[in-house]
Amino acid sequence: MRLESVLMAIAIIGGFGTTIYFFTKVMTDYILKKKMIEKGFVNDDTQAIFKQHFR
Repeated sequence: MRLESVLMAIAIIGGFGTTIYFFTKVMTDYILKKKMIEKGFVNDDTQAIFKQHFR
């Protein structure tokens, strides 16, 4: 096998892995925020933290 084909495979697998990681992170953050709002845990201070952290 040539080095180019090995590096290409690593790049493709790494790209998929990175995409899956960020998609999962965004979805879990969204679900957590939604559940906190539904249960009433969100006050003005918490909303300010959400606005800072989730930009």
